[in-house]
Amino acid sequence: MSNANKCNTEKTQKILIIQNQIPPYRVPFFEALGKYYDITVLFFSGDPGVTEFKKIKYDGRMYRLKQIRYTPGVYRIAKEFDCVVIMFDLWWLNLSILPFQLNSRRTRSVLWGHGIGRTNGVRVAALLRRLIATKANALIFYTNETKAIFRNKTGIQDAKCFVANNTMLVKQIAREMPAQQRNCFLYLGRLQQRKKIDVLLRAYAQLSAAQRQACQLMIVGSGDTAITRDLQQLSLALDVADTVEFRPGTFDEDCIEQYYSTALAYVSPGAVGLGVVQSFAYGVPVVTAANINHGPEFAYCNHDNSYLYMHNEDDEAATIEQLKCVMLQVVNNREQWLQKALAAQHTYSHECSMEKMLNGFADAIAY
Repeated sequence: MSNANKCNTEKTQKILIIQNQIPPYRVPFFEALGKYYDITVLFFSGDPGVTEFKKIKYDGRMYRLKQIRYTPGVYRIAKEFDCVVIMFDLWWLNLSILPFQLNSRRTRSVLWGHGIGRTNGVRVAALLRRLIATKANALIFYTNETKAIFRNKTGIQDAKCFVANNTMLVKQIAREMPAQQRNCFLYLGRLQQRKKIDVLLRAYAQLSAAQRQACQLMIVGSGDTAITRDLQQLSLALDVADTVEFRPGTFDEDCIEQYYSTALAYVSPGAVGLGVVQSFAYGVPVVTAANINHGPEFAYCNHDNSYLYMHNEDDEAATIEQLKCVMLQVVNNREQWLQKALAAQHTYSHECSMEKMLNGFADAIAY
């Protein structure tokens, strides 16, 4: 979005973006988009605080049946805009039918989401997604890989499919620290069962006492109290509590910068998502399994910028051994680490920058 004339002409377009909630990492993107369009974000839960863009918190009726949501007041709001960017989630029934309700000559509809998502492999869901996607004016995907999967599953035409590489703005890049002065493995994110942090603790426990003293484990995150307690108790049972530190989750950039500036690697044995983008922005390689279901951001990972190992579904001990070996590579081969760290930073700058995400949205809105 570097074209200044584009900014001046498109600011007059009224764009509505519909999201379940507005997480802190998304605010800078919406504010950047607001420099080019007159945007409003309609959301259903949470409180994003003060922002530079307009917001509407949905106050109409919401009908629920387990995961299914129905919010009939959305159409009344959406029809007043030139273009509506809709989160593409089949569980939100009336958002799914919104492209059919809107008069496309007056209000264009753009679908934005993971693509196939959690319904991958469900034929009926793929048929529904194709039907909805056919009616929409354009679609926005997080990565080229998710776009390709969606097209393969639905057969939707390529011309109306766009990629806005999912990213987050990192305003304060970690200060440069030599590899020799970096002294921890870092997990930073929500504490959830699917993140398999217990596997991380067990692999870390297999390092020698000297190796653990030289490279401690920092677990930063909040979540279910029981999960946090169980992980802390596991660190005691494994006799590694003296080199494992638990810190509460944070969105404070100064704290996050400090964590990453001393980290050799961001380690997540379970599914990774935007943590990949954040790690690469700070020039920190990612350690994760290559063969499990990840978020679309895993597409940014490769053997140049990450340490990838194989997860064994039937043998946890084998998985732990694989992870331990990779962690030893991180600790023992600092020359290799430097190459991966530089590649990680390059990936953020060239593949998942804010500029690329803005351009993807602009192309979809203009289609």
